[in-house]
Amino acid sequence: MGISLHDVILLVHVAAAVAWLGSVLAFEVLAARQRGRGDAAEGVAFALDHAFFTRAVALPGALALLLSGGWLMHDGGFEIRESWWIGAGLGIWFVAFLGSTMLRGPQLARVVRGAAEAGPDDEDVRWRLRQVRMVTRGELLLLTVALAVMVLKPT
Repeated sequence: MGISLHDVILLVHVAAAVAWLGSVLAFEVLAARQRGRGDAAEGVAFALDHAFFTRAVALPGALALLLSGGWLMHDGGFEIRESWWIGAGLGIWFVAFLGSTMLRGPQLARVVRGAAEAGPDDEDVRWRLRQVRMVTRGELLLLTVALAVMVLKPT
């Protein structure tokens, strides 16, 4: 008995979910640690590192999650009438991806550019970084709810 294509796609789906949720969780934990120190220059360095991390891990993870989920839906005949949790997962994916993940890299890059022009202590620079952190907290909440719904699959 070998491994089927469905099993491989399911593994990719789970790994992509772990990558996306893990990257958002890592962002939040490290942001909280950095914020506790209160050093504005360190906040800008954090923004630079995490702009890259978002582009390298969170974005590919989110896109792989959507594509593998689409394949799994295709494999099941696109039947979601009996499984409302698939629609909930898609809705959460769109809100979290379009509202946070897709925009986080460019927003953090703006923080870095603003700090280069006005300095890391500039109020606009600090506000933009706080804004990214607030939106990412919402994304973490949404992804946690999606994970719970997908794991429990309440029908």
